[in-house]
Amino acid sequence: MPPKRAKGRRGQGEVPSAAPNEQPLVHMPPDVMVHVLSHLEQRERVLASEVCRVWRDFTLSPVLWSNLKLVLQSDDSEAASDSFLGWLLPRAGAVNALHIEVLESPNPGSEFVVGTMSNLSAALMAVAGSLRRLEVETAGVLVVSQWAAALAQLHTACFIAGELHVKQGLGKLPRLTDLEFGSNNAELIIEEGLGCMPPSVTHLSLEHCRLARLPPAIARLTQLRSLDLSQNTFEEEAGDELRMLAALTGLECLKLANCRMSQVPSELSALRRLRILHMGGNLEEEFEAQDSEAVEAALRPLRSLQVLVVSQCNMQLPDAVRRMSRLERLFVTSTPVTSLSQGTYCRCLRHLCLDWDVAFESVDMLQQCAALEMLTLARPHRTEAADVQEEESAAKLASTLLHHKTLKQVNVVAVQGRGLHLSIHTLRFVLALSKAAPRLRVELIDSWDSDLVRIPNLADMD
Repeated sequence: MPPKRAKGRRGQGEVPSAAPNEQPLVHMPPDVMVHVLSHLEQRERVLASEVCRVWRDFTLSPVLWSNLKLVLQSDDSEAASDSFLGWLLPRAGAVNALHIEVLESPNPGSEFVVGTMSNLSAALMAVAGSLRRLEVETAGVLVVSQWAAALAQLHTACFIAGELHVKQGLGKLPRLTDLEFGSNNAELIIEEGLGCMPPSVTHLSLEHCRLARLPPAIARLTQLRSLDLSQNTFEEEAGDELRMLAALTGLECLKLANCRMSQVPSELSALRRLRILHMGGNLEEEFEAQDSEAVEAALRPLRSLQVLVVSQCNMQLPDAVRRMSRLERLFVTSTPVTSLSQGTYCRCLRHLCLDWDVAFESVDMLQQCAALEMLTLARPHRTEAADVQEEESAAKLASTLLHHKTLKQVNVVAVQGRGLHLSIHTLRFVLALSKAAPRLRVELIDSWDSDLVRIPNLADMD
């Protein structure tokens, strides 16, 4: 699975504004409006004023403003800030979710001054009493400090910036449970101290934060259940980059995708409550015997694991995995693994994702997966050359799947826009399965972002 792009929510077809959509009528000079209305009969003028009053009352309804997105200019004037605040205040008590996007100035020489900070502070203070969810996004520098302490009702917060600094403030929010940071251009900085990270947080995402080691402040999160560290760089230079993990014994979900790790962290062995572990896109160097022993030691205690992702890892599947009695989903594509053998893990497996050639050599194992509902096949054969062995393997696999009692769906994955160029035998395999519809569905997937192969979160498992 390829690395994800940097965090940010632009480009989703939405063009929000800090104020209602401005139409030409709004810009019409008052004297012109008066002149136009003067041509109406008195009764029509009364009706016009009544319609305007009623519509104004309607637009203040809490139902319309519970979810609000504001786009702020980084070089707004104080006058613009006052106008914006005047529009927001009558609606502030209804805002439950607020997404603030601070745009970069079109003028490279302008300073990030009163306008934006006045807008941002005013917006947050105005909605503090009702706000439950907050997202702040900017391509520039964002400092999360004491202004955040006033948002006492906040449950979910997301801060994404080109450069992100977290200071005292968030730690004073007793209801904050879901927290996400993104720092696309510079390493995320979290100050040490009691006021930076609230101990109430149960779900924390530090994806795309340019981290080289886990911030010490994370150790304060004693209630943490889910931690996403994907798309950072933990290259084991000092050997203690992930030392803080061992203290997070309540973790049930840990994602370390595409972190350039050369070894499996030994700290994993302390996380005995883990249900989801995503290590895909690591371990690029060739494994030696001692490395395999380290992986075995790290994974052996994880007896509660239900989801394991080791795709794009240069490692064989450890015996510890085959002994996992609760494993429900296993992703093992683009690895040196050539076949999967039978084991305790066959008992509960419901979704297995592996390469075609591995599936051909794992028929006996698949027959033992008594609960298997979905099989995903990646990296299909693309050669058109005749291959008797492949023909026999494809036929045997097709027969096994067609007679499988619990299997409901087979996914065929082709990514990076190359399309599906299947060999003749593999194409026959797909056609054979298609004939079993509707009992057995065959889906062609062109992206790893598809919900069919998405790595689950705790919310999906609870």
